[in-house]
Amino acid sequence: MTPFLTLQTFMAMVAVILLLRLKLRHDQVIRKRADFLGKHADQIAIRKSAVACETFVTGQRTSDFRFRSCELFFLADSMIIVGYIPVFGWRLYINFLELRHGQVIGNGQIKNLNLNSFGKHVYIEFGKIGLLDINVEIRLKDLTNEEKTAIHIQ
Repeated sequence: MTPFLTLQTFMAMVAVILLLRLKLRHDQVIRKRADFLGKHADQIAIRKSAVACETFVTGQRTSDFRFRSCELFFLADSMIIVGYIPVFGWRLYINFLELRHGQVIGNGQIKNLNLNSFGKHVYIEFGKIGLLDINVEIRLKDLTNEEKTAIHIQ
């Protein structure tokens, strides 16, 4: 007699659930990005696509900040980071971060901003303090001096 649920069936079900969760997050970020571009298209000073980056997260166990590439939008008083993971030429969007007035909207205060960090990368550290502490570090690679001077978030 074979078991009702084999290991292969179970792993396939887990994979489908994970893919559905990623698809839902991807769709939410796409909606936020489209709304932002619709409202602020004329205010974007600089737009940079396919920026390599590194993220490091401590504290709360979340995958919301685990991305390797991002799109950047520089406005007069804020900066938008749209993080994604490249998958076979397709972008799986992970998060939409708005950095304005010393905080990351909905994700806590900016603790550290270094425009010329190690290796000439831009280093941004932010987080929330509370019951579920989280600390996020993002390193944006290969930004030009013009793009670095366009960062006005503090």
